[in-house]
Amino acid sequence: MRFLGPDRMLLGLLCACGLAVAGPSAAAEPDEAAQAEIAALLTAVGSSGCTFIRNDEPGTARAARAHLERKYHYVRKKLESAEDFIERVASKSSMSGRPYLVECPGRPQQRTRDWLLERLVEIRRS
Repeated sequence: MRFLGPDRMLLGLLCACGLAVAGPSAAAEPDEAAQAEIAALLTAVGSSGCTFIRNDEPGTARAARAHLERKYHYVRKKLESAEDFIERVASKSSMSGRPYLVECPGRPQQRTRDWLLERLVEIRRS
């Protein structure tokens, strides 16, 4: 029996179990329509004039947009839709798991997830 190095043994085990990770060419990415919706959501965040609260720290709308853009670019190939973006990027802290909140003038504080889903409905209507 021929000895396989640790890397080849792991790859063989993953393949046998059906767990091997596909290469970069097989990675999913949002289609053009989803990318346009995500861009519109980011614009809505940045131009909202609302205060976004992350881990009990309030921040400006511009800072919230910049933060969400960084997170989005890190995981965009794992997303397929604007809903994926909302659920996996813009709803909660990746570190603490705590939900993001938003406070807009004249409105009660709410979860950013709900606020973004409302914006998505508006974007799709227009």
